[in-house]
Amino acid sequence: MKNIYVKCKTISPMFNGRGKEEFDLLPQSVRGVMRFWFRATAPNIIGEDVSNLRKLEEYIFGSTERKSAFDLNVKLKRKNEAGDKNIKKREKNLQEIISKDSKYGYYGAENNEYFLSPDTNFLIEMFIKKEYEELEKFLYYILNFVSIFGGIGMKSRKGFGSFEILRAQSIKKTPDEENTEELIKINNLYDLEIEYEKSLKKLINNINNEIEKEKGTKEKIKTGNIKDNIHDFPVYFFDNGKNKENLESENFESLNELFKSLYNMTRDQKNLGNYIKIKRELRGKGTEEDSFKNAIYKIESRQKKEIKFKQAIMGLPVNYKIIKGHFERLYSGNYTLKSEENRKASPVFISVHKNSGGYFYRVIILKSKISENNDINLFKNKTYVGSKFSEKDLENYYKELKNLFGKYMKGGKK
Repeated sequence: MKNIYVKCKTISPMFNGRGKEEFDLLPQSVRGVMRFWFRATAPNIIGEDVSNLRKLEEYIFGSTERKSAFDLNVKLKRKNEAGDKNIKKREKNLQEIISKDSKYGYYGAENNEYFLSPDTNFLIEMFIKKEYEELEKFLYYILNFVSIFGGIGMKSRKGFGSFEILRAQSIKKTPDEENTEELIKINNLYDLEIEYEKSLKKLINNINNEIEKEKGTKEKIKTGNIKDNIHDFPVYFFDNGKNKENLESENFESLNELFKSLYNMTRDQKNLGNYIKIKRELRGKGTEEDSFKNAIYKIESRQKKEIKFKQAIMGLPVNYKIIKGHFERLYSGNYTLKSEENRKASPVFISVHKNSGGYFYRVIILKSKISENNDINLFKNKTYVGSKFSEKDLENYYKELKNLFGKYMKGGKK
């Protein structure tokens, strides 16, 4: 049996979803984010057939009908070398790292009483239960994608829960001996894509051999291509090292400066965080093209005019509240921008990284549909106004979104 041991270290504060209970880094949290990045990357090798993707996922991660090909455990170092606790109460301790001005970035996690501090070591252990060739390396490559583009825990798409891989080992134990192999950390995306593809193809061959032996199973897992366009689910498209979808910021001396550059909330419009500026620019706030302002006037006048809500691609639902006198001729009220179907999560992934020059953040945008029918509406009670996006609309809006990040990220790669 092969075991994999991956030593990691947190870069930005990490939250979990356990409310006021003390922080715990759970195996299912790590498995969940690995599963997401598996779904986002595997279509490059197996194509866009969702049923094909689900079958491969079942053989690796398991399902209600089949056991997973591996088990996973997490060991957390609860004290640092000075003996201080790594798990800290949120309020004062978090503000020593990130000021209240950046609270927008962790909105929704404010009820979490504890968080895991930066520079905390933790160990991910994976125990291979199926003797599939390359499975251990393939799982390790997925973890590399998580560390490059994502994070673990709540608000990981906004830069929290980012971590780096320090060291990884694959250990094969037999009754007679123990064989240890060092797994190389891959920072170059081109190399990672190549190794991932080679590994997954070998893994698929092994799984297909098992499928041949199973009674009643006819369909093997197929390989194929996927088009670089809008899909039902987010896909990271391999681009042969061109790194077209990847944007990187300048270096910051501290995490506080980095998160302020993203999420700073202030009355001074020039000093707003980049993330907030981008949302407002997509909406057209402060101009005659303000989609929210135009839509609520249509709602109040019972007009059914189509309104394009470009800000919807940054995530839904969005709740708007206006107070009396905010807009001329309008009463105070609450409005919600949403789809009739469930909206998929934000396509924007912000991850935080550390190098010799300080901290920087990376942005990647994984395009996907707004909803099943690509429809979006602004509601007030049962009255609404909105529109349905075409695929061309979405392509243009995603292009605009990427250009806006490139515009506001000083030193960003365009």
